[in-house]
Amino acid sequence: MSVKEVLIDNVHYVFEFSGSEISFYIDPYKSKRHIEVTAEEIETDIFDDDPHEIHLYRRVPVDAPIAVYREAIKFAHNMIGKHRPHHFSYCAEEKTRWGIYERAGHKMAKIFGYNVYSWADGEVKRWEFYKDDPTTH
Repeated sequence: MSVKEVLIDNVHYVFEFSGSEISFYIDPYKSKRHIEVTAEEIETDIFDDDPHEIHLYRRVPVDAPIAVYREAIKFAHNMIGKHRPHHFSYCAEEKTRWGIYERAGHKMAKIFGYNVYSWADGEVKRWEFYKDDPTTH
């Protein structure tokens, strides 16, 4: 797994690439700004190594949202360019962000030669990227 952590506007962002999944989240405990965490966001898995680890996938207002976007896109492009996965995906858990993720996804698909398929299930929209298998043509 590849991980990049950055501090933007005192909010600690974590970008992860697992080989087939790209994740972007906020770590409120490493953020220098106080970020209120709801009960639903607190992970209570008794088998979790760190019960105080929380991954926030929601938007937190910042003064430089473009800087966050640029870091996320730069990380995604670097990981795709470096690892050239046959398949990868990401999702957005806020409807207000779907348009941005859609545009970024289609741009990445065009740059790196992927097909992209997306679908929504309630409040979550997922994008799947895949390359055609050249042996089937």
